[in-house]
Amino acid sequence: MKLGPYSYLPLKDLPDECERPLTLDLKNGLHIALLEAEMVDYSRGKFKLSSEKLNTINLSMYGKVDAIRRYSTPWRIIMVAETPGELLENNDIVLNLNKPNQIENTSWIKSGKVMRSGLTTKEAKVLCRFCRPT
Repeated sequence: MKLGPYSYLPLKDLPDECERPLTLDLKNGLHIALLEAEMVDYSRGKFKLSSEKLNTINLSMYGKVDAIRRYSTPWRIIMVAETPGELLENNDIVLNLNKPNQIENTSWIKSGKVMRSGLTTKEAKVLCRFCRPT
């Protein structure tokens, strides 16, 4: 399995926007994971360093949430641990906040690849070749 690129950066060098989950190592030794669960029919968000407040991260929302009927927002989760391993050991909160699988027969499900929209034509062609079954 090939994983996407990741970077270990000081907070001041955070890119313009970054995806979730975002894992942070604080100067006081704590480790934090910012993530979400049960993201259904709701505006996508990305993390962005605040231009107004030092060491502050904002969540940029993509698109409006135009909810007429009854709806619920996704869970925004802040996990804090003394070691990076403890973040993994306690990540069952994410599973518990998402609805259980409703598919009875899952034997047909195979791991795959994901492609996001909002790309240039050149980037989309590269991703199409990447996502092609092997």
